[in-house]
Amino acid sequence: MKRNNLDIAMLITDAILNQFEKNGKVDIPLDEHKYSFPLQDRIQIELEKITEGYLNKRVRIRGEEFYGKVLREFSSEVLVAVEDIAKDNELYFKKSEVEIVDE
Repeated sequence: MKRNNLDIAMLITDAILNQFEKNGKVDIPLDEHKYSFPLQDRIQIELEKITEGYLNKRVRIRGEEFYGKVLREFSSEVLVAVEDIAKDNELYFKKSEVEIVDE
């Protein structure tokens, strides 16, 4: 059976909340799903970003004002053609260092 992002987000949310409960850090009644929805939603958003892929997308380098287009995607990094750099404009970045922009 193929799982979708919502299934995975629910499993991750349950695992996180169970671990916190086990360590005595929070007292969340896990049968009350209303407490886990915000966390589950956030996890699902991040999972969708991962599965959406970076190839041919315009990205911004986090913490910088550099933008570029992803030329190649690897498991943990991307090759980006950085805009406004005249020479050697193809640079590698970790996926955590870039974010997809809608511009």
